Amino acid sequence: MHSTPSDDMIEAIDAILDDGELDESSTRQLSQLLGSGANGTGVDIDGVLYLAEHPVVRQAVDDRDIPDEFADALTRAIGTVSAMLGEWTGAPFDAQIDRLRRRFRREQEKYELVTQKLDELDADQGAPILGRYLDTSPAPVFSERMANRFGDLYERSQSESEDARNRLAEDERLVELLRFETPLDDNGADELDRRLQSVADELRDVPGTIDRALVKSTGDNPLVAAALAVTRGLEDQAHTMMMDVARANPQSPQFAAFAARLSPSLTRHVLGRFLVDVLNDSEPTADGDIDEDALRRAIVAARTVLPYIGGDVDEIDQVDAEAKEIAAITRRAWEFCERYE
Repeated sequence: MHSTPSDDMIEAIDAILDDGELDESSTRQLSQLLGSGANGTGVDIDGVLYLAEHPVVRQAVDDRDIPDEFADALTRAIGTVSAMLGEWTGAPFDAQIDRLRRRFRREQEKYELVTQKLDELDADQGAPILGRYLDTSPAPVFSERMANRFGDLYERSQSESEDARNRLAEDERLVELLRFETPLDDNGADELDRRLQSVADELRDVPGTIDRALVKSTGDNPLVAAALAVTRGLEDQAHTMMMDVARANPQSPQFAAFAARLSPSLTRHVLGRFLVDVLNDSEPTADGDIDEDALRRAIVAARTVLPYIGGDVDEIDQVDAEAKEIAAITRRAWEFCERYE
């Protein structure tokens, strides 16, 4: 039976720490081992986690008696592992390693299950399965492994997934309704609900497509994705919507209302901070070249929605027609969301 790179690294770690001491010699060897990349191509995830979990290392961390050189090497390696797994946390050392280990096992099991299935299928049968795997947002290292192993099939599945999130706004009537430029009566709200459900029915994975469309798509696709997130109660998507408001996205009225419905407390904090930054004339976004009209829409939207969720902002009467219309769009979007509470 052939040994794996992880097996070799684990065997080396056990040999180095056999006497139960982190002395000058052992820490130098471990630092070199971490820096070399035990698999010859980079950090060995299993090996790094094994070392971090080793009783001798854990005890040294608990006693705060870990040599600086080794601490630096281990910290860099754990940082690399975090990036490879797409798992960032500011938790204490033990909790951080435990979380990385759980993510690694989960991702590895998922990867092995999918690859085993793909090996048994032809391209037409395998593409939808690989597409569903990609929609789960696999850890970067496993996504790369999948791409290397199933190159053409991976590109096909990725293209089909991208096509799905970029076609969310194909229904022009749906987009028209989501603009909330006119009040919706019960029939209009029912129509909007049906059209959103129709879009969802065509998707392989609704949460995965929503997540990618909000971050990666352009045009009206993120607006449809945000509305779908509301219909599914996907609270974790509220943060992305709030960031779009803070970046003065032209669709800020809808995003502000949707985010407030999904996560009132977080929205209250983020949009409140956004208004404080604007009033203090500090930069509310990472983009210094911001459209003033779009910023105004974001400000009015935030001012409109915050009083609904307990924000320390009084609702104001907008003095000009444009501001009144922005506020009205925000309120209509807010009211539409009531049916999903």
